[in-house]
Amino acid sequence: LASQCLRTSWAAANLRGAQIASLEAPPRSSESSRFFLWFTDAHVDPYYGTEKQQCVNVNASVARRNLHGTVTCDPPLELWEATVKAAARVAAVSSGVDFALFTGDFTRHLQNLMPDPAVN
Repeated sequence: LASQCLRTSWAAANLRGAQIASLEAPPRSSESSRFFLWFTDAHVDPYYGTEKQQCVNVNASVARRNLHGTVTCDPPLELWEATVKAAARVAAVSSGVDFALFTGDFTRHLQNLMPDPAVN
């Protein structure tokens, strides 16, 4: 399933020739070495830039101006999307990706401050 999702993301990513040409493939230690992507601890905040955001010490209007995140705040979905697109570009110049690892936790911090889904 993860590889299927990545293939879908790679196909959807905006891959321009000039962008790909500017990236260098990582060195391989041998012909049999494998390349993989490792994503960990994304902590995406679906409420980033709103009054319900995890980062209570930063005004939501300030956070909204920082599309790819604000220091000390859990990042917005836009940063995760940009990460996947960048990974797709790296994969395109690296002779493919054999697998991807998703480790750590992906939920935002301060779950107790999120709206109660039962209230909806």
